[in-house]
Amino acid sequence: MSKSGRYDESANYQFRYSSLEELLDNPNDLVAFINEHKNKQRKRLNVLDDYYKAKNTRMSNYSRKNEYEKENIKVFHNFGKVITQFKVGYTTSNPLRLKHVDSDILNLLNEFDKNSDMVRHNSELMLDISKYGRAYELVQDDRVTLLNVFECFVIYDYAVDKEPIAGVRYITYPRQGNRLEETRVTLYTDENIVEYILSGGELIKAGSTRHFFDGVPLIEYQNNRSRSGDYEDLLSLIDAYDIAEANTANHLNDLVNAVLVIKGDIRKLKDTDEYKKMYGNKVIFAQNGLDADGKPTEVDAKYIYRTLDVQAIESYKTRLRKDIFSLSNIPDLTDENFSGNTSGESMKYKLFGFQQATASTMSNFKKAAKERYQLFLNAYATRTALENFVKTYQFEFNESTKDLSSLEIVFKPNIPYSVVDEMNMLINSGTSVSTQTKYSLVSFIDDPQAEIERVEEEQQSNEGATIEAYFDHSGDVVHEEEK
Repeated sequence: MSKSGRYDESANYQFRYSSLEELLDNPNDLVAFINEHKNKQRKRLNVLDDYYKAKNTRMSNYSRKNEYEKENIKVFHNFGKVITQFKVGYTTSNPLRLKHVDSDILNLLNEFDKNSDMVRHNSELMLDISKYGRAYELVQDDRVTLLNVFECFVIYDYAVDKEPIAGVRYITYPRQGNRLEETRVTLYTDENIVEYILSGGELIKAGSTRHFFDGVPLIEYQNNRSRSGDYEDLLSLIDAYDIAEANTANHLNDLVNAVLVIKGDIRKLKDTDEYKKMYGNKVIFAQNGLDADGKPTEVDAKYIYRTLDVQAIESYKTRLRKDIFSLSNIPDLTDENFSGNTSGESMKYKLFGFQQATASTMSNFKKAAKERYQLFLNAYATRTALENFVKTYQFEFNESTKDLSSLEIVFKPNIPYSVVDEMNMLINSGTSVSTQTKYSLVSFIDDPQAEIERVEEEQQSNEGATIEAYFDHSGDVVHEEEK
């Protein structure tokens, strides 16, 4: 089991096998991988998904042990969602930019991005990466599709570089009418897409299709070396914060049901209709009696409340909250010390730890994304060669079309910048800045070039109007006869 006891440590292992040929010869081993993923790895994914949706597993099973404390209020905090959304916004809110020395290849990649709605796709990829520590996509002929982490995995070889030998996607279709429950398995290799039906623990081959990607088209993206989620190590702290809030809520609710202490002789009224009537009206009439010395007893009624150390409880919850944000490297935007300092440079320093932790994620993302584009260009080059062969009966394969050695994938983190300070720095250094660049920094100008053209048109129009007015009303020279 993991340290938290929520799932087995093997729930995050990567599947590895000697070779694709041996795997195809031993389909029972593939079935074992599928069962391992379904029974163990999905459990971990479910836990992380629950904490993102504020269905924290520890709080869901939480109950107060004291039988006299009847209230069992449960409080859930989705810190997981806060942490993940911050990372997704930081990394992919601004679209990733592609750079390549060959404009033809760059145009192909941009068209591929357009067909895939790549801005949205990259954000959803980063969401899964942050939540689960991994994400999967499937490269198709002219687009890429996000896959469900609960339904797929990649098998790697035993080499040092750990290259993928196959990608697996399995879907269980529930029973509908006369149709029995069925699990369909798709195996993606570097040459073929093989379809299976999993029935009774055995794989039955249903078909195979050749592809031209020259690689496994099912790609895995990793958050870090251990494939851990961004809030996976903080589940115990989130649980502690939930319990602290729940205990506070339950305690305050218990104070409403405080204990009523009555000093007086009410034994004669006990269990009588008169007593029940008084209780229903929230009024108690206590009758005094005589003590052992024959003196009248005191009559009194009051509530007894348990004391609540509010300051200690709030200090404890504040400490937990700070630990959650500190250990996740996510700034607490509700913190007065953070929100009160709006300097762009100061915010950069506050984000320094987060930037260092995110650097490995972006590096892994670039590596996998480059593989995505390489597979697309491989298929494109092969299809183009085959289409030309059909037309000309000459097979000419252009290897340069597949060259991605100079491809750059650029992240533009979404963080606040002090534009005024940067502009002043350039001006003070004597560096000139183009009008288009200045316009691009203004939020209410969407198209800087169009704005420049409109300004030029207005200037030309104003100059023409001035000249025309001059000739119509030329009053610089006054002749004697006009006086």
